[in-house]
Amino acid sequence: MRRVRHKVPQSHMGAGGKKKIVWRCINRLEYGTKYCKDSPTIEEYRLQDAIVRAINTLDQDKDEVIATQKDSLRMALLSTGEDIIDKAAIESRIRELQTVMLDLVQVSAKSNSSADFFEDKFKEISDEIKELQERLQSHEQRQTAAQNISSRIGEIFALLESEDLNLTEYDEALVRRLIEEVKVLSEGKVLVVFNGGMEVEMGL
Repeated sequence: MRRVRHKVPQSHMGAGGKKKIVWRCINRLEYGTKYCKDSPTIEEYRLQDAIVRAINTLDQDKDEVIATQKDSLRMALLSTGEDIIDKAAIESRIRELQTVMLDLVQVSAKSNSSADFFEDKFKEISDEIKELQERLQSHEQRQTAAQNISSRIGEIFALLESEDLNLTEYDEALVRRLIEEVKVLSEGKVLVVFNGGMEVEMGL
């Protein structure tokens, strides 16, 4: 959702036509109700109140949350350790196959053999190169994902241990450090997603 300034009708606010800050779906703002029919408009103070209560819930269950985060961090590190491939050997094999492909191109240009024979060989080599490249890419993506999870969990773990999360008012700086996103589930309910993946459902 995007924060916008919205002038409330006088019948709702009384004389003066005062302004207040509300949040609306960005798709609705940019493309109209055709692409976002049911998204509610929510006053910012209600979202902020829900976020404060979610953080306070986190503070109340701090010991349990820290234990959960430690388990998540351990699993992320374990998954990284289990995803082991011989990257150097795979890269060497790719270079070898590329050299063979170039040699085959030169041979095919001088040969009287059937074109189908060379096409089959080209496809065989190309398929193996593609499969090896996909293995490397998949490995790198898993490694990056695990590192990101580890970083996010480590950050919230440090905050949980060092910060006083028993808030009495909305703290923008702390919220940006703690919370990844807030999902609006309905007009009266949001899902607060903390860095590290923990979720808390709150009423508005």
